[in-house]
Amino acid sequence: MIAFFTTNPTIVKRVFILPGISDHDNVQIQVNTSVRTLFQKPRTMYLYKKSNWDRMIQELVAYHQEMLESDLLEREIELIVNIVNRGT
Repeated sequence: MIAFFTTNPTIVKRVFILPGISDHDNVQIQVNTSVRTLFQKPRTMYLYKKSNWDRMIQELVAYHQEMLESDLLEREIELIVNIVNRGT
């Protein structure tokens, strides 16, 4: 048994199963020798330990209280969206 491992699946062009001897089949793998590297977009890493948790909690409590005191059924949806997006 022969195994073919790669960390870059873009180099494998085709895989063929060819008839072999008796009950064993041959596996033929066609590989590109010029490797195309796929670059990933850098991911955003949030540093939660550097955040101001006390201020965040105070703002959430203030927002919650404001939403409870307001009459949401009489407000227009744009006004509610503006209140939610105010901090961003």
